[in-house]
Amino acid sequence: MSRDKTLYSLIDTYLNDTLNDTERKDFETELANDPELQEKVEDSRLANMAFRRTKLWEMKSLAEEIDREQKQVRKTKRIVATAVGLSLVIASVLYMMVAEKYATKAKVEPIVTTQRVEAEKKTASNNHTSTVEFRPQNQTKKVSVDKKKVVVVNQVKEEMTATLNSSNENKEIPVSSNVPINAVIHIVEPTKQPSTKKTENVCEQTTIEASVFTEKTCINNQNGKIHVSNFKGGLQPYNIKVLDEAKQAVAANNLARGNYTVVITDSRNCIKVIENVAVKEVDCRKDFELNLGAGELFDLEPVSKSAILTIYDNGGNKYFYKEFAKGEKIQWNGAPLQGEARTGYFQFHISYQDGETRIGSITVSR
Repeated sequence: MSRDKTLYSLIDTYLNDTLNDTERKDFETELANDPELQEKVEDSRLANMAFRRTKLWEMKSLAEEIDREQKQVRKTKRIVATAVGLSLVIASVLYMMVAEKYATKAKVEPIVTTQRVEAEKKTASNNHTSTVEFRPQNQTKKVSVDKKKVVVVNQVKEEMTATLNSSNENKEIPVSSNVPINAVIHIVEPTKQPSTKKTENVCEQTTIEASVFTEKTCINNQNGKIHVSNFKGGLQPYNIKVLDEAKQAVAANNLARGNYTVVITDSRNCIKVIENVAVKEVDCRKDFELNLGAGELFDLEPVSKSAILTIYDNGGNKYFYKEFAKGEKIQWNGAPLQGEARTGYFQFHISYQDGETRIGSITVSR
């Protein structure tokens, strides 16, 4: 046991290039004549390489985590600034609407339709007159009229009332006997209120359908996607909005792992909401390390379509081959097609059923 510790210490010193010239020369002489020592040196070199790669991967993951947190802080600041801006805009619009309402109420006069009724009847006899008192608009006037003219005026008033009633449905403008000749008649047009009943009925009878599928995001990344297609029902064009778990709008092609809500709106503002659209993570690494002594596995997520895994050694020879069905996890324990497992540098090639491929490397140590 002590010999092994001393030997591995010597190997580490040799690989780190800290031996003096004499020690290096003696060790290289022994190395050239001892195949077992050569294998141990190679295992130590691969282990050191795997250790360094692991450290680099951890540092890279830490840097990506810090960058993601900084992006989230900047995103939160933008959301707060946008909300404050929108609040100010809404408050300004409401203030202007209220001010305009009161200004309009104070200034606008009702629509006026003026009808002048004039009647004149000349008679050859009986010029006897009498005085009739009218009080329109809280004013008292004394008017001298001919008695026979009153009859004619009343007749003209009745004809005018009939004419106005026939030409203005739902409007009745009576001309009573206490309205003087040449009086101004005011007709106030009723304010029409917009009706939303028709739109509501249309949306109640409209069912919008669509196909929604997602693309996974790489671990510790935000490159997932949500696709919406094959629309049915409603009226084009459609507007698509993706909301995160905080109900904030986000880009549909730059998503982290999580559940999202898809809101579809057609041109008539009819809405379809699809909730719990999941974006999952996937291991996108191209380079892996596999320690046979620790029982590690080359382990990938279950495939969504059938695939073939092929492992090639450093010389380009086929070292391992296996087919995987849809839903099965891609795994390799370092064993070859024939013989015993070897350490070294290997390449993997995954071919999916639809023609997609994935290529990377695996460093195997013991």
